Amino acid sequence: MTLRYCTESALAKFAEAGIRPAFDHDLWPLLHRDALWAYYSTLARSQPGAILTAPKEFLTALEEALRPHAHSAAKWEDLVDSVLDVHLRPAHRLNLLGLAAPLAGRSFASRAELDDAVVDYLLDDARRSALGEDDPVKMTIGALHHGRAVLKTAVADGGITDESWVAGLRGWFEAFVEGLASGPPALRAEQLAALVRAGVVRFVGPDPKFGVDRKAKAFTAVSPWVGNTTDDAAGEVVNAVAMVEALAPANKVAVNESPLLEQLLAEGLVRPRLMMTVEGSPVPTSGLDVAPHPYRPLGANGSVTEGLYVLGLQLSAVQWGTAIAAEARQKSGPVYRSGQRTLRDADEIARAVLGR
Repeated sequence: MTLRYCTESALAKFAEAGIRPAFDHDLWPLLHRDALWAYYSTLARSQPGAILTAPKEFLTALEEALRPHAHSAAKWEDLVDSVLDVHLRPAHRLNLLGLAAPLAGRSFASRAELDDAVVDYLLDDARRSALGEDDPVKMTIGALHHGRAVLKTAVADGGITDESWVAGLRGWFEAFVEGLASGPPALRAEQLAALVRAGVVRFVGPDPKFGVDRKAKAFTAVSPWVGNTTDDAAGEVVNAVAMVEALAPANKVAVNESPLLEQLLAEGLVRPRLMMTVEGSPVPTSGLDVAPHPYRPLGANGSVTEGLYVLGLQLSAVQWGTAIAAEARQKSGPVYRSGQRTLRDADEIARAVLGR
C-alpha cells in the first residue's frame, strides 16, 4: 500500500515552512483522506455494484474532492459527502470512527444475544482478512497502519503543539488507531469465535462495571447494555469466584514500582514532562522530560542531568508509539524511519558514552 496524502514528504513541508502543525487541524485530515481513498477505491474495484455511476467516474470525482485545496481546508469533508451522495449506494458509506466501536449504540436482551453478535463480528472480521486487498475495510485499516508509522516521526520531539498532543494525538487518535491497526492474526478471531460457540468463553458487554459481593464471596460484573430492561442502568450480573486482571498497566513515570526511578525522582535528577492544554493548564505526561539527541533527563530545576541517558518507554512524552520500535529493516514494502527509532537512539547514546 502506498499513501497518497499522509506521506513523509508532505509532513516535512510543515517544518520546512516553519509551521508547527496541530494534529486535528493539519495532520489527521491528511491521513483521513488516505483512509477514505483506500476504502472507496477498493470498493469501486472489488464491488462495482456498490457504485451508482461508472466506477472510474466516481473515483475521478472523489480524487478531486480529496485533493488538498488551500482555500477549502475546512470544506473538503463536505465535498466528499456531496460526491458520495451522487455516486454511492448509501449502504456502502464508510463510518470510519465507527470501525473502532462495532457495538456502539446497541443493546442486548441477554448475554447469549451479545455472544452471538460478537461471534458474527469475529467471523466477519476473519472473512475480511481472508479477502486481503479486495476488502475495503481491511485496506482502510492498512492505510491507518501505514499512516501511523509516518506520524510517529512527524510528531516526535515537539513536532506538534502540546495542546494537540494532549487532546488530539493522545486524547482520541491513539486509542482509535491502536485498537484497529494492531492485533492478532485472523486465526485468533476464528479460534475465539469457536470457544464462544462451545460455551467456553462468554462476554460481559460494553462499559462493564466490576464489584465484589462479599456475602456471596464472589466478584461481579455487569454491563448496562446487556439484559437491562429498566431505566436503572443495571443489566445482567455475572458472578465469578475468581477474577484475573490481565490488562497491561499504563506507562507513567510518576506512578511506578521501580526503586531506581523512584530514587531519581525523589532526588530531583529526573522529572515527568508537563504539557499545556488548550485551556493553559499544565498536565503531567507519561514520560520523562528530556533534552534531545542523545536523550538526557532534565532534573527538577530544569538542568540537564549529565551522565544519565533515557531510552525506551520513558521517552513516551517526546516520542509517540516508538518507545519499543526496534524493528529490523523490512525486505519488502515501505520503510519508515520510525521503525528503527529505538535502534538509532541506542546508537546515539552509545556514541555519546564512548565520546565519538
